[in-house]
Amino acid sequence: MNFRSALAAITAPLSWRAVLVLMAALPVAAEWIAPRELAQYAPALGTAINVPPQGSPAAAPSAGTYPAIAAHPLFYPTRQPWAAPPPPAAAPATAQTGPTPLANYILSGVVITNANRVALLKSSNTAKTIALAEGRELDGWTLREISRERLRFESGSATYDMSFPLAQKPAR
Repeated sequence: MNFRSALAAITAPLSWRAVLVLMAALPVAAEWIAPRELAQYAPALGTAINVPPQGSPAAAPSAGTYPAIAAHPLFYPTRQPWAAPPPPAAAPATAQTGPTPLANYILSGVVITNANRVALLKSSNTAKTIALAEGRELDGWTLREISRERLRFESGSATYDMSFPLAQKPAR
């Protein structure tokens, strides 16, 4: 057996397989290029699409047309319209005597999500940022509340509110 006949014996079954795979892929490629379902619904070229004018009977009604539906939205579990929560009550100010507790920390940021509330405090001693969650303790003070504007710490009966440092105005 010479080299040509051996090569022909090896490649003949492979070439038929390749031809069969290409033949099977041809209808798949045709369906991918021009799907039959979409071709049925596509308007012919040059055909105008009728869109009803605003205010006509075929146009969608406004929310004022159905006041009962507007008053009880479909996807709220309580079926009541959304109302803004009441503003938080102002906490009584506590008198601070002497140096403020946690004076070595500056409030850098607050991260509030549905599941977590974390305060970011920067230490002036170590220049590191500390992440502190509600209920955690820092220098003997327990972080009780995190809001967008301030943090509330407690130590025994004493409370301490820490807020963001005031932004300095740029010099002119």
